[in-house]
Formats: sequence, C-alpha cells, structure tokens
Amino acid sequence: MAQFNTTELDFDQIKTNLKNHFTRTGSAFADFDFEGSGLSSLLDILAYNTHYNAVNAHMAMNESFLDSAQLRANVVSRAKLLGYTPSSKKAPVATINLTLTRKATSTASEYTLVRGTKFRTVVNDVTYIFQTIEDTTVGLTLSNDSPQVGTYVFNNLKIFQGTQRTIDYTVDNSAFQKFIINYSNVDTSTLKVEVLGTPDDLTPDTYTKFTTFTSIDSTSQIYFLNENGDGFFDVSFGDGVLGKKLSALDIVRLNFLVTDGADSNGATSFTYVSGADEIVTGAATITLVTGGKAAGGAEKESLASVKFNAPLTFISQNRAITAEDFKTLITQNIASAGDVSVWGGEDNDIPNFGEVNISIRPADTSQLTLTQLEKDEVEAFLDSRRVVSIKPVLRDPLYLFLYFETFFKFDITKTTKTKEELVTDVRSTITTFSDNNLNNFDGVFRYSKFLEKIDDTNVAITGSVARLYAYKNLSITVKNSVSANDSLDFGFAIDGAVDQTESMISSSTWTSGSSDVQLADEEIDGDTEKRRVFVFKLKSDGTQEKVENNAGFLFPATGKLTLNNLKADASATVKVKVRPASDDLVAKRQEVISIDMGETTVVGDIDSSVSGVSSLLSSFETVRRDG
Repeated sequence: MAQFNTTELDFDQIKTNLKNHFTRTGSAFADFDFEGSGLSSLLDILAYNTHYNAVNAHMAMNESFLDSAQLRANVVSRAKLLGYTPSSKKAPVATINLTLTRKATSTASEYTLVRGTKFRTVVNDVTYIFQTIEDTTVGLTLSNDSPQVGTYVFNNLKIFQGTQRTIDYTVDNSAFQKFIINYSNVDTSTLKVEVLGTPDDLTPDTYTKFTTFTSIDSTSQIYFLNENGDGFFDVSFGDGVLGKKLSALDIVRLNFLVTDGADSNGATSFTYVSGADEIVTGAATITLVTGGKAAGGAEKESLASVKFNAPLTFISQNRAITAEDFKTLITQNIASAGDVSVWGGEDNDIPNFGEVNISIRPADTSQLTLTQLEKDEVEAFLDSRRVVSIKPVLRDPLYLFLYFETFFKFDITKTTKTKEELVTDVRSTITTFSDNNLNNFDGVFRYSKFLEKIDDTNVAITGSVARLYAYKNLSITVKNSVSANDSLDFGFAIDGAVDQTESMISSSTWTSGSSDVQLADEEIDGDTEKRRVFVFKLKSDGTQEKVENNAGFLFPATGKLTLNNLKADASATVKVKVRPASDDLVAKRQEVISIDMGETTVVGDIDSSVSGVSSLLSSFETVRRDG
C-alpha cells in the first residue's frame, strides 16, 4: 500500500498529497483531478478539514509548554506550575515632606493624615492623583516666635499614584472559593486583605501573602494570590492544613490601589487636595525629599518577561544565595529596575568575600541612578531573603558615553530627500542603534555594525565614516581634593603615544577660583607608562595658563585616570573626554555604554563619484579617520 505523507500542515500541499494518493493507487477517480471536477471540491473539503485539525493539534501542543505558548492565559498557567505569579502594574511612589497649619480655633495636639489623603500633580499636561495608603499620625509642633501658631509636620511621607478601591465578598460553602479583583490596573503590592466576622466588625483579622511553606500551619492567616485566565488577579485562602480555613458567612475585604502605571513617573510638584477639614487650614507646604521624584511605576509584566523569570524564580526558590538568585529576585519584584548586574565580591579587583555587588540601571531612562527611596526599597526587599553570611552592596552604574563625528555621502539620483532630511534619518538610526544594542550592562559596541546601520538608513547612502570618542562624568565636590569619583577608569586603551605632544584627554569646564578651568595632560620626560594631568584656564589670547600643575596621572595603556588637588567653587560634574584606541567596546560589570546624541554630529555630502555628473569628480573629497 502506498504511503501517505502525514507531516504537511499547508492546505495546498495536503490537497496535492491527496491527488497524488489517488494517482498512485490507480483509483477510478484518477482522471477526475482537474479543478472543475466534483472530486476537486471533495478534495478541498478533505484538505480543509485536515488542515484545521493539524493546526489545532499543533497549537494545542505549543500552548502546553511555557517556551512556545502564545496566549497569556496559558503562559500564566504554566508559570503557576513553577510557583510564579506575574507582576501587576506598579504605582509610582514619591516621598514628600508635608507641613499643615492648625486652625486658630482648634486645640488638637495631634493630627492623623488618613489613608486615601490625596495630592494632585501634572505630568505632560495630564493630571494624576497621588494618595497615602495608610494612616499617619504626628504631634503638634509649636512656633517659638508665635506660640499660638502650630503645625503638623509629616516627614518622609510616601504617596502612591492611583485610586483606592475596596471590594467585599461573602464566604460560602463552596470548595476552593476564589475572590476576584476585577480591576485590570490593580497594584497588588498595595493589596490589604482582611477577614471580618460581620460587616460591622471593628477588629478584622489581617491576612498576609503566602511566600513559603516552611513557616505555615493550619492556623496561619495567609492568602494566595494568582492571575486567572481572564487576566485578573484573585485571592484564595487555606484549606485548614496549609493556612487557616475561612468560615461560611465570613466577610473578605480587599483594599487595593488602581493605578495608571508608569505614566506619572518623574512627577516633581504636588498640591495638597484638602477637603472639609475642621482642624487644618490654609495652603499646605510640600517639599520633595532629596531625589524623591515619583518613580517606580511600571506596566503589567509582559509574556516575554514571564517566560524568562518563571524558571529562574523556581530555581531560586525565593531566596538569595547565588548572584543569579539576587538578579532574578530584583528583576521580578523591583519595578524601578530596568537592568541588573550582579557579581560576587571575590571578583572585585580587591576581593571582598561574603559580599555580593548589585548595580541597577533604572527603568526610567531619564534617571542615571536609583533614587534613595528606590535603593531603600531594594535593600528592604533583599534583607528578608538573603542569608546572614552574604551582604548585598548596591553600587551605582558607571556610564560610558560615546559620541561621534559622523560623515556620509549619498547619490542624489536615488532619493528625493534633501541632505537635511537624510541627516535627520541618520541621527534617528544612531538613536535606534543605541536603544537596541546598548544602554544595558551587557552592551557591546561594534563599529562595523554601527556603520552598516548608517549605510542601510537610505538606499542613496553610498558610504559613511564615524570618528569615535568617549567620555565619563567626574564629580567634583566643593573645595575638596577628593570627589565621589577621585579616579576614572575607562577600561580601554586610549588612542595616542605616551610621549606625544598633544593632550590625550579634554574636558568640559568647571569654576575654580572664579575662573573657568579644564583638564589636560602632558608627557613626562622618560616615563613610558603615564602622563601628567594638569588644570588650566584659557587666557584672552587663547593660550593656556596652568592653574594646577600636578592634578594626577593618566595611564594611556589601561585608560585609568587618577586625580588629586581638584578644587571647585561649587559642586560640578565634568565630562572627561578621550578617543579609544579600539573602535569596538564592551561594557564590564556595572558599566553601561550609551550614545550621547547631544555631542554627536552628522554631516552629509553628495557623492560626486556616482552621481553621473562627471564635472564633479574633480571635487570629490574623502574624510580622514583622525580628523
């Protein structure tokens, strides 16, 4: 009997296989295989049916595995088997200092700022409401100058973007009853679960979220949180063995925040939304805690993130021991973390055993480092999950900024765009290249790939040249010889010879002794390893006048810069610029490579050699690599 191919999924191929089957078997229908025949219509039906069944079977198999599943309900279900619950939306959080003035008619010695107290802010012309999520009470502060005037001062008050919601459910006798939070924008980190005996119960039991089996029994007041097939989160309770079982007619009260997610990240100005208050009056005084702009808002966890994090979380078992454990837990639970780099203290240049180093690039790309509030959140989160013998140390990312002098030539016969429009397109290409290949801890800059993307910007571009430069930021404290960065390590060899006359570094200016000063370097007679760094100011005739002869040393072969005796009239951030010896660069540990478009220039020119205008050939100019 002739074999039949059963592996095809394509409709046309299935139909062709059916026709071939009739032909091979010498069937009486072998001569009725033309498209207009009745048999052809029957073959269509058979092929369609086979195609549908094959696709459904194929899809069913794909949806059975975490790696290949495409429907969120199935991805979440497979992740649940690994003990993983996807992250919900996260509300931005700001930390403020709030001062309220007591009414002259009031004698209240303390004031409670109740849960749900609202504050208003505007971001990108859109108004958002922030509010407190717990009651906070402070005592009265009297003025020394006017004892009759009193204020209530709330320091380090946390406010969250969103709206408070409450849902009450009545427990019935059904098995495994689930209580659904029917809001898609819920922030589950703000969820408060209470169980009341009656609707008027003034002393409800507060339940905590389940984290581990090792500390629960039949009386443990815990709840379980999961995402269901409809994309909503639901709450369930114990069965009397693992966790306390609820009684019929108990009231389950769910308090939570519904948020807009990341939309209000970066808010810096807030207004107190006061109501009919019998105690306080007048305008409130609000100041943000240093570095306390609203941050941490995030969207609901994506499918790609769930697929990546679920297996890693299963491996870590919600404890932080290895470097990968720390990275997994932070990535999953800290909304403000955009990218994470973790390495053991034993890998430091000076080994420090028992230490794990953590560097976090903020999810908010307008920030270079986490705010202090966000750092505190990370430390508090890790404290309950690490072992005593391992100390986590947070280290700010170190940014290496690249910038370019970019030149391209184009054939005017192959485009209707102007030179200016092509320049804009090339700048957009460079920005996209940075977003897709850099801005993370594992970023790698490959010069050839960079030029390839520029050349592919438009079919008219015939070639390009880019001169690569780099800089790092140096923080100089007021009138202090040592700053937060008293040395810079570029991590690569700097272009040039150790005995060359020209300076190998340049810098932006800062103010010292009421003068604008800069950094430069010079050769040291007989020294084959390092160059002397000095501080200078420009005189009116354009020449340099040294202000500090011995400001440090530059080691060109390693890219290390050691500095001392730097002074400033005010704290300053200085760009120290170099040209790398290699056009390919790799980020290391806590380093992030990014392209600074503000420093990058793009110049376009007509390519006369391919334009078909022979008279222009004599004016064709090439671009030097070294400028």
